[in-house]
Amino acid sequence: MKRVDVEDEIRPRDTSRASGWLMAQLRRATPQTAAGRLRRKALGLIRKAVVRAGDPLIRVKINHTTLVLPLSHQLPVYATDDPLYSQNVGRIAKAVAEGSPDAAAFLDIGANVGDTAAIVTSYCTIPILCIEGHPAFVELLRRNAAAIGDHVSIEASFVGTTTGDVQGTWSYNDGTARVVEDAAGSSIRTRKLSDILQDHPGFEAARIMKIDTDGFDCAILEAELEFLARQHPVIFFEFDPRFYSADHYGISGLAKNLHTIGYARAMVYDNLGYYIASVDLSAGDQLEDIDCYARALSRRSGYLDICMFHADDLELAATIRASELAFVRSQFGDGDGVGRGVGTASGGSTTTESA
Repeated sequence: MKRVDVEDEIRPRDTSRASGWLMAQLRRATPQTAAGRLRRKALGLIRKAVVRAGDPLIRVKINHTTLVLPLSHQLPVYATDDPLYSQNVGRIAKAVAEGSPDAAAFLDIGANVGDTAAIVTSYCTIPILCIEGHPAFVELLRRNAAAIGDHVSIEASFVGTTTGDVQGTWSYNDGTARVVEDAAGSSIRTRKLSDILQDHPGFEAARIMKIDTDGFDCAILEAELEFLARQHPVIFFEFDPRFYSADHYGISGLAKNLHTIGYARAMVYDNLGYYIASVDLSAGDQLEDIDCYARALSRRSGYLDICMFHADDLELAATIRASELAFVRSQFGDGDGVGRGVGTASGGSTTTESA
Protein backbone atom coordinates (compact mmCIF):
# COMPACT_ATOMS: atom_id res chain seq x y z
CA MET A 1 0.00 0.00 0.00
CA LYS A 2 1.51 3.32 -1.02
CA ARG A 3 1.88 5.93 1.70
CA VAL A 4 1.45 9.58 0.71
CA ASP A 5 3.44 12.12 2.73
CA VAL A 6 2.82 15.83 2.45
CA GLU A 7 6.54 16.34 1.96
CA ASP A 8 6.55 14.28 -1.27
CA GLU A 9 8.64 16.27 -3.72
CA ILE A 10 6.74 18.19 -6.38
CA ARG A 11 8.69 19.93 -9.13
CA PRO A 12 7.97 23.69 -9.12
CA ARG A 13 6.07 24.91 -12.15
CA ASP A 14 6.22 28.26 -13.90
CA THR A 15 3.17 30.42 -14.43
CA SER A 16 1.45 30.58 -17.82
CA ARG A 17 0.90 33.86 -19.66
CA ALA A 18 -1.86 32.36 -21.80
CA SER A 19 -3.71 30.97 -18.80
CA GLY A 20 -3.37 34.29 -16.98
CA TRP A 21 -4.92 35.99 -19.98
CA LEU A 22 -7.74 33.42 -20.03
CA MET A 23 -8.54 34.02 -16.36
CA ALA A 24 -8.49 37.79 -16.92
CA GLN A 25 -11.00 37.45 -19.76
CA LEU A 26 -13.18 35.13 -17.70
CA ARG A 27 -13.30 37.67 -14.89
CA ARG A 28 -14.16 40.51 -17.27
CA ALA A 29 -17.21 38.59 -18.48
CA THR A 30 -19.81 40.01 -16.11
CA PRO A 31 -22.60 37.65 -15.00
CA GLN A 32 -24.96 40.65 -14.72
CA THR A 33 -25.78 40.65 -18.45
CA ALA A 34 -26.95 37.94 -20.84
CA ALA A 35 -23.95 38.58 -23.12
CA GLY A 36 -21.59 38.41 -20.16
CA ARG A 37 -23.06 35.14 -18.95
CA LEU A 38 -22.76 33.63 -22.42
CA ARG A 39 -19.16 34.79 -22.75
CA ARG A 40 -18.31 33.46 -19.30
CA LYS A 41 -19.87 30.08 -20.15
CA ALA A 42 -17.82 29.81 -23.34
CA LEU A 43 -14.61 30.84 -21.60
CA GLY A 44 -15.41 28.43 -18.79
CA LEU A 45 -15.51 25.53 -21.24
CA ILE A 46 -12.09 26.55 -22.59
CA ARG A 47 -10.80 26.81 -19.04
CA LYS A 48 -12.00 23.27 -18.21
CA ALA A 49 -10.21 21.90 -21.25
CA VAL A 50 -6.98 23.66 -20.29
CA VAL A 51 -7.27 22.44 -16.69
CA ARG A 52 -7.76 18.84 -17.85
CA ALA A 53 -4.57 19.18 -19.88
CA GLY A 54 -2.48 20.19 -16.89
CA ASP A 55 -3.99 22.96 -14.74
CA PRO A 56 -1.32 25.63 -15.35
CA LEU A 57 -0.42 28.24 -12.76
CA ILE A 58 -1.45 31.88 -12.87
CA ARG A 59 -0.65 34.99 -10.83
CA VAL A 60 -3.48 36.80 -9.07
CA LYS A 61 -3.27 39.83 -6.79
CA ILE A 62 -5.29 39.31 -3.60
CA ASN A 63 -5.63 42.56 -1.69
CA HIS A 64 -1.97 43.69 -1.57
CA THR A 65 -0.17 40.45 -2.44
CA THR A 66 0.36 38.67 -5.76
CA LEU A 67 -0.24 34.94 -5.29
CA VAL A 68 0.45 31.96 -7.53
CA LEU A 69 -2.44 29.52 -7.87
CA PRO A 70 -3.78 26.97 -10.35
CA LEU A 71 -6.09 28.05 -13.16
CA SER A 72 -8.80 25.78 -11.70
CA HIS A 73 -8.93 27.83 -8.49
CA GLN A 74 -12.23 29.68 -8.12
CA LEU A 75 -10.94 32.42 -5.81
CA PRO A 76 -10.26 34.97 -8.59
CA VAL A 77 -13.79 34.55 -9.96
CA TYR A 78 -15.45 34.77 -6.55
CA ALA A 79 -13.47 37.88 -5.63
CA THR A 80 -14.29 39.55 -8.95
CA ASP A 81 -18.01 38.89 -8.67
CA ASP A 82 -18.03 40.12 -5.06
CA PRO A 83 -15.10 42.28 -3.83
CA LEU A 84 -16.13 41.65 -0.20
CA TYR A 85 -15.66 37.89 -0.56
CA SER A 86 -13.78 36.48 2.48
CA GLN A 87 -12.79 39.93 3.73
CA ASN A 88 -14.67 39.27 6.99
CA VAL A 89 -11.84 37.13 8.35
CA GLY A 90 -9.45 40.04 7.84
CA ARG A 91 -11.69 42.47 9.68
CA ILE A 92 -12.14 40.03 12.58
CA ALA A 93 -8.40 39.31 12.80
CA LYS A 94 -7.67 43.04 12.92
CA ALA A 95 -10.12 43.53 15.80
CA VAL A 96 -8.64 40.57 17.69
CA ALA A 97 -5.11 41.90 17.15
CA GLU A 98 -6.08 45.36 18.38
CA GLY A 99 -7.61 43.80 21.49
CA SER A 100 -4.55 41.65 22.24
CA PRO A 101 -1.56 43.46 20.72
CA ASP A 102 1.01 41.52 22.75
CA ALA A 103 -0.46 38.05 22.19
CA ALA A 104 -2.04 38.17 18.75
CA ALA A 105 -1.27 35.22 16.47
CA PHE A 106 -3.34 33.47 13.82
CA LEU A 107 -3.78 29.74 13.14
CA ASP A 108 -4.82 29.01 9.55
CA ILE A 109 -5.96 25.37 9.37
CA GLY A 110 -6.57 24.37 5.78
CA ALA A 111 -4.44 27.23 4.48
CA ASN A 112 -4.70 26.22 0.82
CA VAL A 113 -2.44 28.51 -1.25
CA GLY A 114 -2.17 31.20 1.43
CA ASP A 115 -5.09 33.39 0.38
CA THR A 116 -6.40 33.83 3.93
CA ALA A 117 -2.91 34.77 5.13
CA ALA A 118 -2.74 37.38 2.37
CA ILE A 119 -6.14 38.80 3.32
CA VAL A 120 -5.33 38.90 7.06
CA THR A 121 -1.95 40.54 6.36
CA SER A 122 -3.65 43.33 4.42
CA TYR A 123 -5.55 44.22 7.61
CA CYS A 124 -2.87 43.54 10.25
CA THR A 125 0.61 42.06 10.41
CA ILE A 126 0.59 39.31 13.05
CA PRO A 127 2.32 35.91 13.21
CA ILE A 128 0.43 33.37 11.09
CA LEU A 129 0.87 29.60 11.11
CA CYS A 130 -0.45 28.14 7.87
CA ILE A 131 -1.28 24.43 8.12
CA GLU A 132 -1.95 22.63 4.84
CA GLY A 133 -1.97 18.96 3.93
CA HIS A 134 -2.32 18.71 0.15
CA PRO A 135 1.16 18.41 -1.42
CA ALA A 136 0.41 20.62 -4.43
CA PHE A 137 -1.04 23.35 -2.25
CA VAL A 138 1.93 23.14 0.12
CA GLU A 139 4.25 23.88 -2.80
CA LEU A 140 2.23 26.96 -3.74
CA LEU A 141 1.80 27.98 -0.11
CA ARG A 142 5.56 28.09 0.31
CA ARG A 143 5.94 30.28 -2.77
CA ASN A 144 3.17 32.59 -1.70
CA ALA A 145 4.30 32.84 1.92
CA ALA A 146 7.57 34.32 0.70
CA ALA A 147 5.55 37.08 -0.99
CA ILE A 148 3.23 37.65 1.97
CA GLY A 149 5.99 38.17 4.53
CA ASP A 150 8.33 36.55 7.02
CA HIS A 151 5.62 36.61 9.70
CA VAL A 152 4.10 33.54 7.98
CA SER A 153 5.17 30.06 9.09
CA ILE A 154 4.17 26.78 7.39
CA GLU A 155 3.30 23.35 8.74
CA ALA A 156 2.92 20.73 5.99
CA SER A 157 0.38 18.47 7.68
CA PHE A 158 -3.16 17.28 7.22
CA VAL A 159 -5.08 18.05 10.43
CA GLY A 160 -7.24 15.18 11.64
CA THR A 161 -9.00 13.98 14.75
CA THR A 162 -6.08 11.68 15.63
CA THR A 163 -2.38 11.45 14.89
CA GLY A 164 -1.77 8.46 12.65
CA ASP A 165 -2.54 7.07 9.22
CA VAL A 166 -5.93 6.96 7.49
CA GLN A 167 -6.79 5.13 4.29
CA GLY A 168 -8.19 7.53 1.75
CA THR A 169 -7.94 9.44 -1.49
CA TRP A 170 -7.65 13.14 -2.24
CA SER A 171 -10.76 14.77 -3.70
CA TYR A 172 -9.88 17.93 -5.62
CA ASN A 173 -12.41 20.46 -6.91
CA ASP A 174 -12.21 24.13 -7.96
CA GLY A 175 -9.07 24.86 -5.99
CA THR A 176 -9.92 22.98 -2.79
CA ALA A 177 -9.01 19.48 -1.66
CA ARG A 178 -10.17 17.08 1.01
CA VAL A 179 -9.42 13.51 2.09
CA VAL A 180 -12.19 11.00 1.41
CA GLU A 181 -11.83 7.88 3.53
CA ASP A 182 -11.42 4.83 1.31
CA ALA A 183 -10.20 1.44 2.51
CA ALA A 184 -8.71 0.84 -0.93
CA GLY A 185 -6.95 4.22 -0.97
CA SER A 186 -3.47 5.29 0.00
CA SER A 187 -2.23 5.70 3.56
CA ILE A 188 -2.37 9.42 4.40
CA ARG A 189 -0.70 10.78 7.51
CA THR A 190 -2.84 12.97 9.77
CA ARG A 191 -1.94 14.92 12.92
CA LYS A 192 -4.04 16.39 15.71
CA LEU A 193 -3.83 20.14 15.98
CA SER A 194 -2.60 19.96 19.57
CA ASP A 195 0.24 17.66 18.46
CA ILE A 196 1.19 20.02 15.63
CA LEU A 197 1.36 22.94 18.04
CA GLN A 198 3.96 21.12 20.13
CA ASP A 199 6.28 21.77 17.18
CA HIS A 200 5.19 25.42 17.06
CA PRO A 201 4.96 26.50 20.71
CA GLY A 202 4.78 30.16 19.79
CA PHE A 203 1.32 29.55 18.32
CA GLU A 204 -0.22 27.50 21.11
CA ALA A 205 -1.68 30.67 22.64
CA ALA A 206 -2.87 32.09 19.27
CA ARG A 207 -5.82 34.40 19.84
CA ILE A 208 -7.68 33.41 16.67
CA MET A 209 -7.90 30.27 14.54
CA LYS A 210 -9.52 29.71 11.16
CA ILE A 211 -10.58 26.25 9.99
CA ASP A 212 -11.53 25.50 6.39
CA THR A 213 -11.07 21.79 5.73
CA ASP A 214 -14.11 20.94 3.58
CA GLY A 215 -16.08 18.85 6.01
CA PHE A 216 -13.56 18.15 8.78
CA ASP A 217 -14.06 21.47 10.58
CA CYS A 218 -16.57 20.30 13.18
CA ALA A 219 -14.74 17.03 13.81
CA ILE A 220 -11.44 18.85 14.40
CA LEU A 221 -13.09 21.17 16.90
CA GLU A 222 -14.74 18.24 18.70
CA ALA A 223 -11.37 16.48 18.93
CA GLU A 224 -9.68 19.54 20.46
CA LEU A 225 -12.11 20.48 23.24
CA GLU A 226 -9.38 20.14 25.87
CA PHE A 227 -7.09 22.50 23.95
CA LEU A 228 -9.93 24.95 23.31
CA ALA A 229 -10.96 24.91 26.98
CA ARG A 230 -7.39 25.77 27.95
CA GLN A 231 -6.61 28.45 25.35
CA HIS A 232 -10.12 29.54 24.19
CA PRO A 233 -9.11 31.31 20.95
CA VAL A 234 -11.66 33.02 18.76
CA ILE A 235 -12.77 30.29 16.32
CA PHE A 236 -13.64 31.12 12.70
CA PHE A 237 -14.77 28.05 10.77
CA GLU A 238 -16.76 26.94 7.75
CA PHE A 239 -19.99 24.99 8.11
CA ASP A 240 -21.04 23.40 4.84
CA PRO A 241 -23.92 20.91 5.34
CA ARG A 242 -23.12 19.22 2.02
CA PHE A 243 -20.28 17.43 3.81
CA TYR A 244 -22.45 16.18 6.68
CA SER A 245 -25.46 13.91 6.91
CA ALA A 246 -28.60 15.44 8.42
CA ASP A 247 -28.20 13.40 11.62
CA HIS A 248 -24.47 14.09 11.94
CA TYR A 249 -22.87 17.41 12.81
CA GLY A 250 -25.03 20.48 13.17
CA ILE A 251 -24.39 23.97 14.48
CA SER A 252 -26.57 23.34 17.52
CA GLY A 253 -24.74 20.16 18.55
CA LEU A 254 -21.28 21.67 18.15
CA ALA A 255 -22.37 24.84 19.93
CA LYS A 256 -23.63 22.79 22.87
CA ASN A 257 -20.25 21.10 23.27
CA LEU A 258 -18.35 24.37 22.97
CA HIS A 259 -20.74 25.99 25.44
CA THR A 260 -19.80 23.37 28.04
CA ILE A 261 -16.16 24.57 27.90
CA GLY A 262 -17.02 28.25 28.16
CA TYR A 263 -17.81 29.45 24.65
CA ALA A 264 -20.79 31.78 24.73
CA ARG A 265 -21.41 33.69 21.51
CA ALA A 266 -21.45 33.09 17.76
CA MET A 267 -21.44 35.48 14.83
CA VAL A 268 -22.88 34.05 11.63
CA TYR A 269 -21.89 35.00 8.07
CA ASP A 270 -22.93 33.69 4.68
CA ASN A 271 -20.35 32.13 2.38
CA LEU A 272 -19.53 35.48 0.75
CA GLY A 273 -18.63 37.01 4.10
CA TYR A 274 -21.79 39.03 4.73
CA TYR A 275 -22.79 39.35 8.37
CA ILE A 276 -26.14 37.74 9.21
CA ALA A 277 -26.64 37.63 12.97
CA SER A 278 -25.19 37.02 16.44
CA VAL A 279 -26.59 34.34 18.72
CA ASP A 280 -25.98 33.11 22.25
CA LEU A 281 -24.71 29.51 22.34
CA SER A 282 -27.35 28.67 24.93
CA ALA A 283 -30.14 29.66 22.50
CA GLY A 284 -30.97 26.18 21.22
CA ASP A 285 -33.95 27.17 19.08
CA GLN A 286 -32.04 29.92 17.28
CA LEU A 287 -29.10 27.62 16.65
CA GLU A 288 -31.42 24.98 15.17
CA ASP A 289 -32.91 27.69 12.95
CA ILE A 290 -29.43 28.65 11.73
CA ASP A 291 -28.61 25.01 11.07
CA CYS A 292 -31.84 24.67 9.08
CA TYR A 293 -30.99 27.79 7.07
CA ALA A 294 -27.51 26.45 6.34
CA ARG A 295 -28.96 23.23 4.93
CA ALA A 296 -31.35 25.21 2.73
CA LEU A 297 -28.50 27.48 1.60
CA SER A 298 -26.41 24.48 0.63
CA ARG A 299 -28.94 23.62 -2.09
CA ARG A 300 -27.52 26.63 -3.94
CA SER A 301 -23.92 25.63 -3.13
CA GLY A 302 -23.86 28.08 -0.24
CA TYR A 303 -22.59 27.59 3.30
CA LEU A 304 -22.00 29.55 6.48
CA ASP A 305 -18.95 30.97 8.20
CA ILE A 306 -19.26 30.87 11.99
CA CYS A 307 -17.15 32.88 14.42
CA MET A 308 -17.36 31.73 18.05
CA PHE A 309 -16.23 33.59 21.16
CA HIS A 310 -15.44 32.40 24.67
CA ALA A 311 -17.25 34.02 27.61
CA ASP A 312 -14.00 35.85 28.40
CA ASP A 313 -14.23 37.53 24.99
CA LEU A 314 -17.83 38.78 25.08
CA GLU A 315 -16.66 42.40 25.08
CA LEU A 316 -14.57 41.66 22.00
CA ALA A 317 -17.57 39.97 20.36
CA ALA A 318 -19.72 43.03 21.04
CA THR A 319 -17.04 45.31 19.57
CA ILE A 320 -16.77 43.22 16.41
CA ARG A 321 -20.56 43.03 16.05
CA ALA A 322 -20.85 46.80 16.27
CA SER A 323 -18.05 47.19 13.74
CA GLU A 324 -19.68 44.72 11.34
CA LEU A 325 -23.03 46.51 11.56
CA ALA A 326 -21.32 49.84 10.86
CA PHE A 327 -19.41 48.29 7.96
CA VAL A 328 -22.55 46.87 6.36
CA ARG A 329 -24.32 50.22 6.70
CA SER A 330 -21.36 52.05 5.18
CA GLN A 331 -21.40 49.73 2.18
CA PHE A 332 -25.12 49.30 1.55
CA GLY A 333 -26.88 52.20 3.23
CA ASP A 334 -29.06 52.56 6.31
CA GLY A 335 -32.31 51.26 4.88
CA ASP A 336 -33.01 54.45 2.95
CA GLY A 337 -32.50 52.71 -0.37
CA VAL A 338 -29.18 54.44 -0.94
CA GLY A 339 -26.06 52.33 -0.97
CA ARG A 340 -22.53 53.69 -0.81
CA GLY A 341 -20.69 51.35 -3.11
CA VAL A 342 -18.79 48.16 -2.47
CA GLY A 343 -15.26 48.11 -1.15
CA THR A 344 -13.10 46.80 1.65
CA ALA A 345 -11.88 48.44 4.79
CA SER A 346 -8.29 47.84 3.78
CA GLY A 347 -8.68 48.83 0.14
CA GLY A 348 -8.53 45.21 -0.93
CA SER A 349 -8.62 44.28 -4.60
CA THR A 350 -8.13 41.30 -6.87
CA THR A 351 -6.45 41.43 -10.27
CA THR A 352 -5.04 38.83 -12.64
CA GLU A 353 -1.52 39.15 -14.04
CA SER A 354 -0.79 37.53 -17.37
CA ALA A 355 2.90 37.08 -16.68
